Amino acid sequence: MKNVLKIFVLLIIAFFLIGLNLSCKKTTPTETPTPSASESQSQTPQADDLTNLDSSTALEEITANFNTAKQKAALWQTDATLYSSSAKITKSLQWKDVIEVYTFGSPTQPAFWWTISISVRSKNYVRAIIPKEDYLGANLVPVRTQYWKINYVEAFQIAEDNGGKEWREKQKDNNYQTTATLAHGEPKGYLYWMIEYQLTDGSDKKTIQIDANSGEVINE
Repeated sequence: MKNVLKIFVLLIIAFFLIGLNLSCKKTTPTETPTPSASESQSQTPQADDLTNLDSSTALEEITANFNTAKQKAALWQTDATLYSSSAKITKSLQWKDVIEVYTFGSPTQPAFWWTISISVRSKNYVRAIIPKEDYLGANLVPVRTQYWKINYVEAFQIAEDNGGKEWREKQKDNNYQTTATLAHGEPKGYLYWMIEYQLTDGSDKKTIQIDANSGEVINE
């Protein structure tokens, strides 16, 4: 009788354990597939990509570079005045790869521009004196900085939304460069950003003009 009772108890325990195991299997949630490394990278925008970089975060560093340019220009001529600013953007679109170029003029050196090129990444710079006939011409006027309300990061993003991105995607297998140039020009002599996308061999390009004060696209 005792043996029968033991067998009965063991059967009850066995059924209990089997039921518990089945219950656990039923309630275990289905695992969510982990995205591959390539999928994760494609879904996460790069923080330094000019297409999605917050232009306000770049403003402090751009301002610091401009102040460096002004200080160095004053060593050339105390009355040096900014006539143009540009940003050379590589195909990588990484902000740290940008080279900023500031061009100054002085009445005491009417035939020459004084330029300084500054690397955003390293802060290294190169200064040069260039005859106006070799670079930019002699028809520029001093930049009225009160109308300089949009930096080149924001100007580039506006250009991207107005045909620039489309042009780049068509040329993705070719070598090209993008330059954002700030200067007064036509129409109306206002201060504009000219965003120029151009193949390195010069065979094709697209230029988008943006009002540096309002952000309005003048032409596409």
